[in-house]
This record gives sequence, structure tokens and C-alpha cells, in this order.
Amino acid sequence: NTIAARRILAFVTIARCAVSLQYRISSLPRIKAVRPFSASRLPVAPYGRGADVWPPTNESPIRLEDSFPGGTVPPAALDVLSTPQALAEEDTSPLPSEGAPPAPEGGKRRRKRRVVRAAVSRVLRGAAGAEQADVAASVSRSVSEAFWDAPIDKSPAVVALALLCSRLVRPSDALVVVAFTGYLIILGLYSSSPEDVGLEGRNGGTRMAMPSLPPKGHVPSLVSNPLGVVLTNSSAYRMWLRIGAILGLIFPLFAVGWYALGPGPNRNMAAASAAARPVFLICCQAVSEASARRLLAPLPLRILVPVAYSIIRLGPTWEWALAPIPLGIIGRILAISNVLYWSSNLFGFLLPVATIRYLRAHFFCVEASEVTLREGGEGSAG
Repeated sequence: NTIAARRILAFVTIARCAVSLQYRISSLPRIKAVRPFSASRLPVAPYGRGADVWPPTNESPIRLEDSFPGGTVPPAALDVLSTPQALAEEDTSPLPSEGAPPAPEGGKRRRKRRVVRAAVSRVLRGAAGAEQADVAASVSRSVSEAFWDAPIDKSPAVVALALLCSRLVRPSDALVVVAFTGYLIILGLYSSSPEDVGLEGRNGGTRMAMPSLPPKGHVPSLVSNPLGVVLTNSSAYRMWLRIGAILGLIFPLFAVGWYALGPGPNRNMAAASAAARPVFLICCQAVSEASARRLLAPLPLRILVPVAYSIIRLGPTWEWALAPIPLGIIGRILAISNVLYWSSNLFGFLLPVATIRYLRAHFFCVEASEVTLREGGEGSAG
């Protein structure tokens, strides 16, 4: 039994070396031969017996770790290789009795081959199962890190509720927010509803009316960041966002506090209400964007939130800048700066850049099964 186990282990090692050698040979880079212009001057290479073998054999020692992804041998393979007795147990044929004639040599070889094939197939199945489990875990982690692990900032909701409770916001603004939120909920329910694909569909059966992720579960980076890594990591983009946070949220909040809580002659509730309305809409926009991302809303619905709120906010911001009430020089400059910034943000960034990239990322990475870009169009794809 010990000799048979050693022979079987030797067969397994030889099979491993053959598989690893074949993988190394197939992974070597191929060099395209430069052919001359004239067909009459083509070199005639020998073919068949006597032809050179290319690529040449690798003289370096072959390790078992090189046959597995990442250079790590799975536990199933280690268990099989560490216990040679397990290979002998694969031979379920009954042992010959004492009086029986000895088995022929061909039968022994066939049994050994069956044992080796069974052991190799079991090792490969175990390695493939471990790799699939790792891929599934990495996909779930990528989805969780891209969407669910990002906490929702509650400070915009607190500021919006404080402005609403202090009666600095008109009831019409609150009704607009409620109506738009209900509209987004209806669109979200429609996008997640099943839809008949029919016989001409790609997979047949049913699918979501507007899916938010690709059907195979892999989350491309363009779905988690539709604007692209180059744009979001640029200093100009970050500076633009900081200017918007300062002009649209921080300074108007100081103005609201100064108008509403200032000393007697400086208290101006009308000016406080004019400055509070755009701040209330910005806070509602921040809450809606975070909720849409958290709920895995499709990319067209996610870009609809900032575009719609920017259009809604232009009216109150324009009324604040042209209010016939005394705002002070600093307050008037702040209101005009908000009009200029949010108009530029809507017509210079959201509509021509962000909307196009969100829709393109949705159709490229979620809806389409295969996308071919023209030469030179990789940079504009995000």
C-alpha cells in the first residue's frame, strides 16, 4: 500500500507539472513575425518532423504554487497532497483473494490512472470552488463598499427641519419638496418593477424596468463613480465643490442667523426668510441624493435629483437677490453670488457634463451587453 501510494503521489506530481508547464507556455508573450513585402522572398520554415519547437522549454523549476491564482495552494489541494492514503482509498475495486490468480498488469495501470484522474479532478474542483467563493465575496464587498457602507449625513436634515420649524420657509417650498419626493418614489417603484423581455430579449423571461446594477453582479467603477476618477480627483472639481458649500450653505446660514437673531434694529425676518429658502432646498437636495445612493437607485434617477433641485432653487435664489427689502451690502453680494454660482453649476456642469456621464455610464455598464468605442473615444467615456 505504501509503494502504491508513493506511485500515485508521483503521478499526481507529474500531472501537476504538466498542467503548470502548459499554463506557463500559453502565458508567454507571442511576437508577431514581420513579413517582407514580396511573397517570393518569404522564408520557408520546416513543418512537421524536424521543425523547431517554439517557445523553448522552461528550464527553471516548476512549483505547485504557480499553478493556482495568486500563488496560493487551496486547502483542498494541501489536504490531498499531505495524506497519500486518501489517494489509495479511491480504488474501490476488491482486493484479490489468496487463491485467486494475480491481476494483469494492464488492469493495475487502468486503476492507477483512474485514481490519479479522480484525485486531480477533486483538487481542481476544490480550487475552482474556493476561487468562486473568493470572487463572490469580493463582489459583495465591492457593492457594500460602493453603496451601503457610506453613512448618510444627518446634519442637512437637521438644518432643514430647524428652518421649517422656525417658520422661515414658505409652505409652498415644503410642498414642492414633498411632491418631488413622491415623484421620485413613484419612479423608483417603476424602475424596480418586473418587465417582460419576450423571445427577442437577451436572457428571456423578466427583468427590471430600469436596473441599477449589471445582471452579473459585478459593479464597475463607472457605476459607483459615474463622473470618472480623473474628474472627481481633480483639484478644480474639489475647489468648485468647496466654493458651492461656502457660498450656498455656510455663508447663507450665517446671514439667516444674523437677520433673525441680531440686535433690535438689525433684526429682519423678511431677509432671514429670503436667505433661508435656498438653504432649505439645498439641505433637502443633500438628503435626497444620499438616500438615492443608499437605496441603489438607477443612475438616471440619481442625476435627476441635483438637476431638478437646481432648477427649483433658481426661483428663490433670484427672489433673494432682487428682494426689495434691505439686505445690506454683504447680504446683497452674497445673494448675487449664489445666483451666478448655481446658474453656472446648472448650465455649465450638471446638464452638459454630469447628466451625459451618468446616462452614458448607465447604458454602457448596466443596459448594454457589449460596448465598442471608436479610436480616441476612451477619454470621454469617464
